[in-house]
Amino acid sequence: MRIRLLPDIPDIGWTPYLWLAYLLAFFVEPVVRRAEGREWLAVWLATALFLVLYLRGYWLKGAEILVVVGAEVLLGVLFTPSTRARW
Repeated sequence: MRIRLLPDIPDIGWTPYLWLAYLLAFFVEPVVRRAEGREWLAVWLATALFLVLYLRGYWLKGAEILVVVGAEVLLGVLFTPSTRARW
C-alpha cells in the first residue's frame, strides 16, 4: 500500500513541496533570539500541525477548505513575533 501526501493531480506537480521552503523562515526568529525548550517545542508542534493542515488542504474541495485556511491563519497570528511578545 502506497501512502500519498497529495492527490494525483497532474497540474500541480512538485509545486506544493517547493512552497514548503518558506517554512525555513519560521525558524529564523527563534534561532536569532536563542529560544529555549518550551518555545522550541511550540515551534515544532506548530510546524507539524501546519504540515498536516497544508497537505490535507490539497485533498479538500469547496467550502471544506475554509476550515484548513482558518486554522492556518490562526497559527500565523499566534506565531507572529509581535503577537507572541504579548503572551
